Amino acid sequence: MSTRLKWIDIVKGFALLCVIIGHSCERLMTGLSAEPYLIKYLDYFTNSFHVTLLFMASGFVYGLSRMRENVEGLKPFLRKKILDLLLPYTWFAILIWIGKFIFSAFVTFHQK
Repeated sequence: MSTRLKWIDIVKGFALLCVIIGHSCERLMTGLSAEPYLIKYLDYFTNSFHVTLLFMASGFVYGLSRMRENVEGLKPFLRKKILDLLLPYTWFAILIWIGKFIFSAFVTFHQK
């Protein structure tokens, strides 16, 4: 028996479809010279909720998976997340800032 919740898959699929529609509307509006009212309002509508809905559905699925794993507690969870996410992010951020510092001397600013 499958443990997937069909309704959550439908919600995530709908949210992803809204993301695609939102990005398509943005591209259409930049390519059209006329004022595309229907496209603009469709873009406003989808952008008002699609990311939030996708994050909520994904967080719900993540919470269910955590409950099923029956994890030992908060400390092991935080330790794993710090090692898996925060350390790589920190190293990458340090490399980016070093690159910005080194290459900022080659950037020229044009005065008007």
